[in-house]
Amino acid sequence: MVATMARNIGKFFLIYGAWIVSAALALLDFVLVRQAIMTLVVRFVGKWGRAAAVNFSMVIIGLAWLIAIIFLEAYYREGYSAGLLPRRFGKVTLYMLGIAAVAALIIQFVV
Repeated sequence: MVATMARNIGKFFLIYGAWIVSAALALLDFVLVRQAIMTLVVRFVGKWGRAAAVNFSMVIIGLAWLIAIIFLEAYYREGYSAGLLPRRFGKVTLYMLGIAAVAALIIQFVV
């Protein structure tokens, strides 16, 4: 009984530890993509459309973040059961770091 409980606690920490790290990376993506959009809006949109474009994009990106972290919890839980949690976590992390890199490049070079 104790071994089963310890295994369940370990499973919980693995799944939700990966999920929290992914949620934090997704939040970093949220911030960087929002800043990249603000950079693009300032560069290419007139002054009257800036506030609308920035605020609307924040709502869309926020919804995408929320949907992503809800989806990731189930994705990681099912991945653990199939023995694929490390692979799934690595794949998600690479995608999120890629999004962050593209957003950082836009912020840096679109001036």
